Amino acid sequence: MAEKGVTVDTVARQLALERSRLNTFIAGTAIPNENTSKRLAKYFGEDPQEWIDNVDKRDDGKVSVSSLPTDFIKVAKTSEIGEEDMKIVFHDLVVIANAEGNFYAFGNVCPHAAGPIGEGFLEGCIVECPWHAGRWDVRTGKALTLLATADIPMFDLRIVGDDIEIKLSEAALKQGVVSAAGPDPA
Repeated sequence: MAEKGVTVDTVARQLALERSRLNTFIAGTAIPNENTSKRLAKYFGEDPQEWIDNVDKRDDGKVSVSSLPTDFIKVAKTSEIGEEDMKIVFHDLVVIANAEGNFYAFGNVCPHAAGPIGEGFLEGCIVECPWHAGRWDVRTGKALTLLATADIPMFDLRIVGDDIEIKLSEAALKQGVVSAAGPDPA
């Protein structure tokens, strides 16, 4: 950043990143997710794909998933997830939500700061990340606030008896994993 003549404060402010979070990337104590890597690359006028290719995926003791099942897989029972409740499944990558009497499956990794969306708040069909209040529609995955910097992936879901089954796509892996660093202090 010094080569570009900018400060951490300037970059953080212009990219809507917390200064302390950006400092963790610079120090190498945290790894930016794909969306953040793209934003940083664009800010510095560099190729986003090169940045993504050079970022190691975080391995904080989480189960490493290198391939996805090709068919529907059972992940929960309907009786386990009450109305306006959520359950994190499939190696912490997917959330099942029971919203307004329907079940939805979506990505668990917040595109803004890799927070655990499934640990957030569900009100009606809107889920809010517990870290910085990014919000998404669980029916569509569409971002609803500025801190929801991108849509979240949605996955096919079906109910078989009392079993909830999901069919995953590559988007489950591309979202990265939840950051172990936790939310940045204010």
